[in-house]
Amino acid sequence: MKVIAHRGDSSHFPENTLAAFESALKKGSDLVELDSHDTKDGVLVVLHDSKLDRTTNSESVFGKTDVLVSKVTLDQIRLLDAGSWKSDQFKGEPLPTLEASLKVIQASSTTLLERKAGTALSHAKLIKKLGYTDKLVVQSFDWDFLAALKVWLPGVQMAALGGEDVTRSQLEDLKLLDIPTVAWNHEKLTSEAVAMIHENGFKLWAWTVDEPAEWQRLVDLKLDGIITNRPGELSAWLKEHGIR
Repeated sequence: MKVIAHRGDSSHFPENTLAAFESALKKGSDLVELDSHDTKDGVLVVLHDSKLDRTTNSESVFGKTDVLVSKVTLDQIRLLDAGSWKSDQFKGEPLPTLEASLKVIQASSTTLLERKAGTALSHAKLIKKLGYTDKLVVQSFDWDFLAALKVWLPGVQMAALGGEDVTRSQLEDLKLLDIPTVAWNHEKLTSEAVAMIHENGFKLWAWTVDEPAEWQRLVDLKLDGIITNRPGELSAWLKEHGIR
């Protein structure tokens, strides 16, 4: 059972920051998940939302709300505090670039890169430049993006995200794309859905699961990985129950 840290150790640190990633690594996460967007000047940065407001001080810096990451440059991004919203102890934590984040995570673990925005080509160029083509996993709800990325990076590992009821037609589509792993909303993973996914030869991860009772249910269903905001707690729970 793989422990996959959702936006890093995001229960205890500001999400999608180097501090969150470093904590997730210390706690033994098998994969560390993050989200990518591109700036106005084409630099890939790590952020979940398309707007900067929720997890930075962008309103005070730019004097307005609803600032899109795609409308600001990297130099402007560097003015932001991405830690104080979580706690004063994280004041001054920067919003990281994707390149810096990948270097930190890949030094001792595996990145699960969820593309939120940015082209397949821009992601492919960065991954290839860093030499991580076959050393990380890219996931997306946009399966067309995954197909396009595979053209640029034939050896890249991929996972398809899903949030609705699992259907056979979806799984057939993924077989055509040669995507070996699906990451699905845990609330949709009935025993029948899990059986159908496994019978079709896919590995299965569930998102986003923070409660021990649900961890147990997913273990009983023989999932391959759990995406969680609490990687340290999940890892300890798995060890306590003899699963790791």
